[in-house]
Amino acid sequence: MLAAINDRETGLRLTAERSLLAALDGSCETPIGGLAILDGRRLRLRGEIIREDGTEVYADDQWGDADDGAIMGTDMGRKLLEAAGPGFFPGA
Repeated sequence: MLAAINDRETGLRLTAERSLLAALDGSCETPIGGLAILDGRRLRLRGEIIREDGTEVYADDQWGDADDGAIMGTDMGRKLLEAAGPGFFPGA
């Protein structure tokens, strides 16, 4: 029933972005960002986490196959958290 309104390209981008946010365990109050851009069959995923006081920023930028967005998002989230170290997000 939803096929008529489903946009495949939007779905591919959303899958990557949501996987990144899930890996970071982010909420609407967590200073994180993700942006997925399609270029044909290639997907570019950019992600960023920022300390709440703005003093530290960690970012990553990856390219991959459009169908690998979920894997890319999860991988990127783990890499960003590892780079930031424990306690980067208060209460996490």
